[in-house]
Amino acid sequence: MSGTRGKSRAEKWQCCGTCKAVCGCWYARRDRWARSDNWRVHLSDKLRNVVGAVPWPRLLIEGGVIVFSILLAFAIDAWWDDRQERDRELQQLARVNAELRLNQQSFINKLNTLQSAFDSAVSQQALMGDAPQPVDAEALARLWDQILGIGTFSVPSRAIDEYLAAAAESDPEFAVIRDQLTEWLYRTERVSNQYDILRQKHSALTEHLLSIPELRVLGYLPNWMKAAGLPDSRFPSDITVLLSDPIVENLLGDYMLRVVVLTSMLEQQIESLDKLAALIDSATVP
Repeated sequence: MSGTRGKSRAEKWQCCGTCKAVCGCWYARRDRWARSDNWRVHLSDKLRNVVGAVPWPRLLIEGGVIVFSILLAFAIDAWWDDRQERDRELQQLARVNAELRLNQQSFINKLNTLQSAFDSAVSQQALMGDAPQPVDAEALARLWDQILGIGTFSVPSRAIDEYLAAAAESDPEFAVIRDQLTEWLYRTERVSNQYDILRQKHSALTEHLLSIPELRVLGYLPNWMKAAGLPDSRFPSDITVLLSDPIVENLLGDYMLRVVVLTSMLEQQIESLDKLAALIDSATVP
């Protein structure tokens, strides 16, 4: 290498050919580095020119407007869905309220029927007391028509059940209403169970009355016995036998006790219906 001093670059390249082929020459590597640096500088200049030519403020503003428009569209869509869901829930609550009002009137009518049955039973027990009183057969038959004319008991709850079934999609604002409806349905189920017990007492009393031959004369049959389609009896008519039968007295007492319990429960349900309907009105009326 010392022999290359004072030589031209071409001569140096020529004298170093063997070294370049074997392990690479320092000059060759330096030239490659120089060309590489020039390429990087050239590319950097190109990028700088391209980046400088882009209108960044306008692109940022346009991009921000697009993102804002998308977010606004999502927000409007969510608001509209919530609004429609709330409107549907308000419509369901309106049907629930109408059903509650219908049940309230049904409870009031049933309460009046039970009260009439209880008053008639009290009158019947008074006739069976220690101080006998004159008894009219037709009046006694009407008395027993009222005692046993309690009918059946049913509570329409389709609208309430449908509303509670969709509780997962309901507005949290109406959580109190859903809780009150659930509690009201539970108490109503208890009323239905008590009414079933009353109907059992009714059946026991009716079966015993149907077994009394003196009552089975068509001319004096009460309505509840005529509906049974009983044939005429060969025994003489004596409806006043009801005043001296101890089994009738015991069955009637048990029957009256169930009427009292059921009457109290119905009164509580009617009062709770007023409060529940008022709660729904306050939540749904704008």
